[in-house]
Amino acid sequence: MELLFEDIERIVAAGYPLEYFAEEKSGVLRLKNVSGHCAFYDVESRTCRIYQIRPVGCRLYPLTYNGREVEVDKTCPMWDTVAKSEIKRLSPYVIKFVQDVQSTGVRIKLMRRFRSP
Repeated sequence: MELLFEDIERIVAAGYPLEYFAEEKSGVLRLKNVSGHCAFYDVESRTCRIYQIRPVGCRLYPLTYNGREVEVDKTCPMWDTVAKSEIKRLSPYVIKFVQDVQSTGVRIKLMRRFRSP
């Protein structure tokens, strides 16, 4: 799952080091997967450890943007429970999320580039 700059700030402020939960792929910071699960997924309780502060992408899932339209990710076991009205209502947020992810990557690169030695 892609991370916004605000997601990163919120999770780090909760005491999790960036290296614990994020990795860069293709210029975008994403949640790390550990043993096939998100770094924050508690296998025993089957819950998210940071549910109250979870990233925006997690909040919007299983909605995804395919480059043309917002759709439901059919690999999600609950994909068929998402009403068409929810897709329509949340579509602008999903598209904005995708745009913000792209700007987050640029923002992080700039911060690294101009970081003091």
